[in-house]
Amino acid sequence: MSQKDKEVPSKEVAQDKEAQEEVEQALEEKAAEEELLKEWDPEAIRELIKRAAEGEEAKERFLRLQAEVENNKKRLAKDKEEFLKFANVRLLESLMPILDNFDLALQHAEKDHDPKHVLQGIQMIRKLFGDAFKKEGLETIEPLNEKFDPHKHEAIGFEETDDKEEGIVVDVLQVGYLLNDRLIRPAKVRITKKKEEEKNADK
Repeated sequence: MSQKDKEVPSKEVAQDKEAQEEVEQALEEKAAEEELLKEWDPEAIRELIKRAAEGEEAKERFLRLQAEVENNKKRLAKDKEEFLKFANVRLLESLMPILDNFDLALQHAEKDHDPKHVLQGIQMIRKLFGDAFKKEGLETIEPLNEKFDPHKHEAIGFEETDDKEEGIVVDVLQVGYLLNDRLIRPAKVRITKKKEEEKNADK
C-alpha cells in the first residue's frame, strides 16, 4: 500500500470524528436547554411572557400619549395665536360707536358754527370714551387736594405756600390710570412745599 493510500482514510476518519463531536455538542446543548426548562416553574414562564406583553403595551401607550401631548401643544399654540389676534375685539367694539359720534360731530360742526354746540358734542364724546374705558376696568387717578402718593403720582413741580400742608397736590397736569387696580400711568402733579424762610425758621 502506497503512502498516498494511507493518507486518504486518515483524513476521512478525522472528518468523521469532527462531525461526531459537533453532533455530540449539539445534543449536549439541547439537553442542557431541556434541563433548564425543567427547572423553570411554568407559572414563572407565563409571568415572564405576560410581563413582556405588558411592556410592549406600555411602550405603545407611551408613544400614543407622546403623540397626544405634541398635538395638544400645537393646538394650544394655535389657540393662543388666535386669542392674541382677536384679544382687543371687545374694546374695539365699544369704541366703534364713539368713532361714529366723532363723524357725526364733524358733520354738524361743518354746518353749525356755534362754539357751544361744538363743545357739547366734544363733551358727549369724552363721556362715551370714559364709559367705554371704565367698562374695561380702567380708572382715572385725579388726586387734586389729596396727599402726594409716590406709588400713584409723579411730582413734576412744586408750589411754595404757607396755607397748606406740605405734600398736597395742588394741580393735576396729567391724569393717571389704573387698570384693574394695577398702575399703568401715574398722575403728573404739582405739590405744595413750605417756603424757604419757614423751613429756616423751623430749624
